[in-house]
Amino acid sequence: MSEGPFCSDAFQLNKRGMIVLPIEPGGKKPVVQKWNKWETQKEQSVLAFAQQFREANLALICGASGLTVIDLDDPTLLEYAIERFGDTPLQVATPRGGVHLYYRNNGEGCPAHIRKNEHLQIDVRGTGGYVLAPPSVVSGKAYRISKGSWDCLGQLPFLRENALKPQSTSPNSPIGEDEKENTGKKPISKMVEADGRNAKLFDLAREKAATIEAFDEFKDWAQTQNNQFAQPMSPTEVGKIVRSVWNYKEEGTLTLSNKPFVRITHEELDALGSNAMHLLMVLRRNHSPRQKRGEHFAIACQAMAKKNVIRGWTPYRFTQARDELIANNIIQCVGRHIHNKMLKQYGFVI
Repeated sequence: MSEGPFCSDAFQLNKRGMIVLPIEPGGKKPVVQKWNKWETQKEQSVLAFAQQFREANLALICGASGLTVIDLDDPTLLEYAIERFGDTPLQVATPRGGVHLYYRNNGEGCPAHIRKNEHLQIDVRGTGGYVLAPPSVVSGKAYRISKGSWDCLGQLPFLRENALKPQSTSPNSPIGEDEKENTGKKPISKMVEADGRNAKLFDLAREKAATIEAFDEFKDWAQTQNNQFAQPMSPTEVGKIVRSVWNYKEEGTLTLSNKPFVRITHEELDALGSNAMHLLMVLRRNHSPRQKRGEHFAIACQAMAKKNVIRGWTPYRFTQARDELIANNIIQCVGRHIHNKMLKQYGFVI
């Protein structure tokens, strides 16, 4: 039996003070339970895990390891994230093209408002969370350090102050009329490199993109707004913001408000009946964070009907909608052993 990432790298990371977690081979789900209760870890425990799970992937338990990791699914948000959260000497490239930015934990948990309310493909992994670490492999591709090395673990900065505070995504006035902001933030005409220019232009561009049909016109508009900063950004930085926002527009995922939403693809809209569509939206609203953590969820039709999860639905209606989602390969049924019993659990098909 070949040795996996946990066997090869867990010991060196544990010696650096990291709390390591074995993950299913080729996947993202822990193979042990109650890991979120761990605060310390002995070398003997790491050895036992390595012997029991020789092909396992490797993860770091963030809070217990003193880490906060900013998880970017969209690599075009890298400059935005660095400007918002601060620079870091340690970055990891993920198999799907994303980036993990490593910081020193300062009490952060795993708040979900950036993805849910600001609609950005960014997750925060602090206390209560974990991240897969190099050289773990998912879908045949490996996590790898793209900046720095594990030596940087002792040099990590805290997140920038107020970085996790909700950001405005629906400015009500054009940039030239924004001098009288009453939010306590610096007026735009006085914003320089460390004042969040990237984030401000990104938010303004999301609002403007909904009203512009031509990419060249959008690009010219963005450069005009950039020129009103006290210290304008480079054309390269502006170009990345413009392209990122325009990609959201072309994909149909551009959002303009702080209200939470559920995303449905065109294919799902065409394939599903109204009941299955309704249940899918409820499942995504309640369980999408579980999917990100590699966890599964229950669909207890009797209990959901009793609790009136969807008003007026009977157990039969829940069952029919669930089965339609399975038939369309949107969710899948998986088994899970709990107290020696096999219980049905479900997960979204990736």
